[in-house]
Amino acid sequence: MTDLEFQLAQYADGTLPAGEIDFIEKVLAADAEARALVEEYRRVDALLRRELPLPAVNWDRLAGHLSSAVASTVAAEEHAARP
Repeated sequence: MTDLEFQLAQYADGTLPAGEIDFIEKVLAADAEARALVEEYRRVDALLRRELPLPAVNWDRLAGHLSSAVASTVAAEEHAARP
């Protein structure tokens, strides 16, 4: 996947950074293949959302686990940096 294809995928699913939207919209205005690719990404996204429901996630538990993992890593790095 090229950088442009990745940006088009992000544009299609609404995750493209705001500072890149104008550039991609100019590309889309001038490039029929880019427009077709965005439409294909949107079709695939809609199909996946319809056919594969999102798993149930306990966001609080996940956040706690990630916070603990980061804290452990920071503590280990600080310990290793001591003389």
